[in-house]
Amino acid sequence: MATHHGPFHEADDPAAATSDALSLHTIAEQADDFATQEQEDTDLALALALEDEESQAFLVRQGQPQDDMGDDAARNVHQQANASVSYRDDPENEEHLGSDFGALPPYRDDPSTTPSDGEEYIDAEVAPTSSQRRRQLWIYTPHAKKLIGSIVVLVCIGAGIIGIILVVLHRIDKSPSPKEKAWRASHSNDGDLRLPRLYPALEKGASEDCRSTWEKYAWTLNCHRMILSPALDNGDVNEVKEERADPHAYTEGVCTDQCQKSIRRLDTPMRNGCNRRTDRFEMGNYGKDGNAYFDKHRVDEGPVHVARSLMERYDSLCARPPKSQGDTCTAELWMRWGIVNGKNVRQMNGLDEFLNKTAEEDAPEGNRETKASVKVNGKSKSNIMVSSRTAGPKVGATNCGFCTLNWLERKMRSFEYGEMIDPESGNELGLKDFSDKMKNAMERCETYEARKAVQRVHWKWMKYGWWCDRELCHPDRKSTTAARTLLHGVREVDFPLPDIRKLLNERNSPITALQGLHDGMLRAPCSIWFTEQDAISDIIPYQHRIHHLCSDRCRNAVDRIQQQYGPDFGGVTEIWDSARARMNKTCLGPAYNDISRESTSFCAPGYAALRHPEWIFADSPPSKPEILSAFAAAIDDLDKRLPHYIPRPSDDPESQRILSRVVSESVCNQCAGELLTGRNPHWKDRIEEFLNDGSIDGREYTRVTKKYWVTCTHIIGLDLSIQQKKKLWKEIGLDRYD
Repeated sequence: MATHHGPFHEADDPAAATSDALSLHTIAEQADDFATQEQEDTDLALALALEDEESQAFLVRQGQPQDDMGDDAARNVHQQANASVSYRDDPENEEHLGSDFGALPPYRDDPSTTPSDGEEYIDAEVAPTSSQRRRQLWIYTPHAKKLIGSIVVLVCIGAGIIGIILVVLHRIDKSPSPKEKAWRASHSNDGDLRLPRLYPALEKGASEDCRSTWEKYAWTLNCHRMILSPALDNGDVNEVKEERADPHAYTEGVCTDQCQKSIRRLDTPMRNGCNRRTDRFEMGNYGKDGNAYFDKHRVDEGPVHVARSLMERYDSLCARPPKSQGDTCTAELWMRWGIVNGKNVRQMNGLDEFLNKTAEEDAPEGNRETKASVKVNGKSKSNIMVSSRTAGPKVGATNCGFCTLNWLERKMRSFEYGEMIDPESGNELGLKDFSDKMKNAMERCETYEARKAVQRVHWKWMKYGWWCDRELCHPDRKSTTAARTLLHGVREVDFPLPDIRKLLNERNSPITALQGLHDGMLRAPCSIWFTEQDAISDIIPYQHRIHHLCSDRCRNAVDRIQQQYGPDFGGVTEIWDSARARMNKTCLGPAYNDISRESTSFCAPGYAALRHPEWIFADSPPSKPEILSAFAAAIDDLDKRLPHYIPRPSDDPESQRILSRVVSESVCNQCAGELLTGRNPHWKDRIEEFLNDGSIDGREYTRVTKKYWVTCTHIIGLDLSIQQKKKLWKEIGLDRYD
């Protein structure tokens, strides 16, 4: 092989070869970019031509004259698009390219190059690209027009649907409420109330006698419909405003002689015909048809309760000062103090309003005011005279009048331990705090009348053993949880609701039944979740608490939960059944299905007076020696505590209630006394059982039983003469050892 001397050949130089290859590759890439740019420009030109053709064709279809420029323009554009433009890397050599390209601007490879004369420089970032121009032109195509038209149609349809929804909602908002529908369906009118069509239907277990009595005597009530409303009952101003139940406006329409007589005619047949606890309304299906005049959680339990509630509501709403034919006390209290005179005064509603209105000295002048009145036959307006009265926080500074002072006294005498809750703090008010607050309010009224009212209340408390020598007999103590939940019902945090909610989250739990139990107990007016020890210390000794627990409202609430969900409670069945059993034992006394009345005697307070409250839960009655021993100690103690002279009680309802309470919480309790003497007319039989029992000292039994009769007649203000005693002992068999 020949050897070459001298310089290397270019092909033999690797660096040069690499540089040349890189230059060629770069030129090729630039050529590709330019070709791509040319193709985009060509596509744009074709798009413009097609757009022009379609526009011309559209005009022809519309019958408008067109020139023949469209085809020529399209051909020219097509020819221009197909013309090949050479790549110019050196703008200075453009004169060698021929006259055809002399007018083209030089290719600007360098953005910093200064434009030539007559050439406008356009920034590449600002100038629209061909794809942007195509997007701008696309909206003028028929396809785009169709799409835009579809969008417009959809928007119109959507607007129409929204309009229809708004109309439907407006009509729903204007549709009658369940209460209004029930009123219309009942065909009632003010002055002619069809009670069986407004109240829920009776349960299946109600007696036929009750059904016929209810339909016959309650078919028409000659009252304004406001007599049916519970809005005023609790003296809650907010509830009155929500229901628009103006106490002044409605008293004239409700307080008529026809209404009062109609209610009185209803009472006696209901007490005689519907005297079983199961003669009650069926609440489960009430309102499911869309008609419900009442809130089913507040409606009365049954026909006998309706009659009782209507009488109490009428007496409260329509009470007037003695020998007065003017405004009712309800109207006066509302106009003067903003106080609602409800039938349920055992709460603190209204007291703060009175204290605030009398906190500063004031003497407004009398004036005439125009007030609206609602009557049976329509509405009217009248001018009434508002007399001038003084007000102030000092003793005797406020001119209260009969109505205000009577309202304050009724509220003060309604006190029960555990019942009064301070509306500001939510805490229970003990007797001392309650007495101080009420005394502060009452002493602002006329001095003589206020003192007499306070004395009457203190006399009542003295009878109950609460008030001794101008002060409390025993220091106040806060009610236990068992007492609070019994009187006010359970809250979300009270046992057993948190435990029930935990069970709801467990697998295979009876969700429906447990939720029903949870919600039912939360709405119930009482709690039955107490132990035997809770009952012995906090419930059994007190008649008021026993009456609350054993009320028809409380027991019916428990019955309804059991009827609807009881068989499906699963894991809580045992504790639920135990709670119901304790409740039934605590309510020992009347028959299970008897209506509970204010005069009903329950055994529990009497057993507590015998110092054996545990007897309530015993599976069998105590032995005769135990009974005799307990009565001997208790009757001797009572005889020592009673004064020598006890006046006969008056016939007014309040005096009778006090006497009933005193007797019920003593050894003279009728139900407890049956352990010793039996039940009328079987006294003689029970006495014979004791006297013929070998374990009983007959003479001791005779002594204790005679003392029981004498002491228990003395406590009610009666003293037996010698002749009356002899006659009684002979009739009932206590004369064996005379």
